[in-house]
Amino acid sequence: MEEIVLNPNTEPKDVIHFKLADYEIELGKIHADGIDVSHYGIIIKNNFCYSLDGNLKWNYVFEKTITGVSYVKNTPIILYDDKVIGSTRRKDASKPYSSDLYETHAVKFETGELVWKRKIRSYLACSYLSILIATNLRYVFALDMENGKVLWKIKLKIVESLGICDGRFYGFLKDKNAWVGINVQTGKIEKEEEFKDKVVFLANRPILLLKKKIWYFIKEERSYLGKNMTYDHYILKSVDIKQNKTQAYFENDKMGAMIKGPFLVNEKVYALLKDKDNNCELYELNEDASITYKVKIDEFYIVDYCAGKNCLYIAGFHKLLEINLLENSVKTIPFDSWIKSININDGYIFVLLNDKERKEEKVVVVK
Repeated sequence: MEEIVLNPNTEPKDVIHFKLADYEIELGKIHADGIDVSHYGIIIKNNFCYSLDGNLKWNYVFEKTITGVSYVKNTPIILYDDKVIGSTRRKDASKPYSSDLYETHAVKFETGELVWKRKIRSYLACSYLSILIATNLRYVFALDMENGKVLWKIKLKIVESLGICDGRFYGFLKDKNAWVGINVQTGKIEKEEEFKDKVVFLANRPILLLKKKIWYFIKEERSYLGKNMTYDHYILKSVDIKQNKTQAYFENDKMGAMIKGPFLVNEKVYALLKDKDNNCELYELNEDASITYKVKIDEFYIVDYCAGKNCLYIAGFHKLLEINLLENSVKTIPFDSWIKSININDGYIFVLLNDKERKEEKVVVVK
């Protein structure tokens, strides 16, 4: 197999070896948080851009988190057409003793050249056509991704952005225990509904918008040993955003059962269930609230996941699982280093790894 030596033109300056089918990119000590991939290239969050053949194009300092009094929000980047859009933080040179200046920047994917910037401190939520929706836990903004123009702005404390469906942006209002739907074009609040149960809002209990349903977790206190002892039991629920109809999954599972997910693959929703004996199984979640067993796996501590054609890819600490949902089979790819993030593009899996001994990071690409 042909081997190509890459030539980075800025930091990091490691020599990189690349193979046409399976290859890796040495990143050095850059403390990357994640990876995004498109046909334009590879973004190592939140600073470096590589071409798909492994050449370093540019680096640009996008902010990794937005920190407030009682929250830390990750700040994803948005890939739109030939642009990369992200949040930035820097010192105002004209005011040496001032606080940090937060802005939203768009740069060209090919060169890293600045296209536009706006003085908005934002968590970039999601995009719809040429419209970017951003929040900062006080306001919700809509920006034109072509030029950065603010299309509308409303005061609303959305603590979790759920996604866009049928021209509406959906978010979670923690203070009200409710979900809200906002018209992307006008900024008008068209729907607001309170959840029928108290939503669990934790990093490992996500609130997601999948297949026109909002998926969330609730917690019930249950008794055992003759009501002398109690334990917390988590239930996965979904609410239809049109009919406001609620369904529950894994409601009757026994003490110690744990749920991970949900995952969307080919318009079907799946979740992992681990019982008290550490048996981990993947189930399909059906429209009638029933579940269908798919396959048993040997990994439950999920670092990241992505969906391919008829496959679900799950990254554990040191291994990548390829779950074929047509054959109900599992393929395991082991790694010596810690997996931090995965992404998929054109049949290739891009794996961001951290070498704990060398304290350096790299991307391994597998097909």
